[in-house]
Amino acid sequence: MEHELVFTQSKKALLSYTSNRTHILTVSKNPSFRQKLKLIASLCKNWLTLFYCKKIVYVSGNVALLTRDVGDCYGHFIREVMVGVEQVRRSNKKIDFYILPHKMEFQKQMLELLRIQKSQLIIANPKTLIKAQNLIIPTLLCEYELIEYRANLHYRTLIQSAITPYIYRNLLNLQPYKNPTRKIFLTRPKDSNRNIENLGEVEEVFSEFGFEIILPDSHSIQEQINILRESKIVASMHGSGLDNVIFANDKIAVLELFSEFYHDNNPQLTALLKHCKYFYLIGKTSNTLMHPQKESAYFAPNELRKALCIMKEYVDFS
Repeated sequence: MEHELVFTQSKKALLSYTSNRTHILTVSKNPSFRQKLKLIASLCKNWLTLFYCKKIVYVSGNVALLTRDVGDCYGHFIREVMVGVEQVRRSNKKIDFYILPHKMEFQKQMLELLRIQKSQLIIANPKTLIKAQNLIIPTLLCEYELIEYRANLHYRTLIQSAITPYIYRNLLNLQPYKNPTRKIFLTRPKDSNRNIENLGEVEEVFSEFGFEIILPDSHSIQEQINILRESKIVASMHGSGLDNVIFANDKIAVLELFSEFYHDNNPQLTALLKHCKYFYLIGKTSNTLMHPQKESAYFAPNELRKALCIMKEYVDFS
């Protein structure tokens, strides 16, 4: 074995894990004795499973480990998992195999676009251990902070690497698109969480200002890339659809709609790093029983019209 895996974690952090809702690295101020026992039992179970109960597959050659716990989420996949592909390509190391998630349709489509052959793919499986001759692990390029939302702990991006918005320029050889003209509003599936309560009214307002209403989930990744590169303005409720800004031309104008209490800044960081004109609007949330990440919001039509009129002072809507 020519690789070394280093795992460090403070005792205080180890003893802080209290439930499935709490990240294992969260530092609890005053963990109870019962919480400590629960953590110790959980860790013992994980280690026993790791070393004695899982299938081990031996692989020769260079293996790139590109999995992430959030890899089944479209936005995290295109922004965080795929940046690992760019890192290993910049390393100029010959990669024999990639360990990647491959169960979602968008994951399969992206690997086809990147010309990663099925023969090079090791599908990520938590029940299988991979013992590689050389294991290459890209550096995590996003830094997170843990914050509390109504007694719920969650993480949000604190720092994003400056190369992230440009990874597809290299990976897919994306050239600047001349004279983008489209104005698009990215809607969300009706059965999704974090939705717009008065979606019909909101779509009607955007239509008044000449926006096309587009459901990203109904398009392939290649189609979504084309749509974003042909657009000069994109608006969307916060979510994975807006992470498609990573494919857009520099200086595209972005309007992000937020629910009242959940304000993650991933799309904003991508937009600002691409020198975009970035705007946002916060709606009203009446139901706060769920985790704020899942809350929906109401956007008063007149307030949305006012926001778009303000935006027109800085962006060409013609």
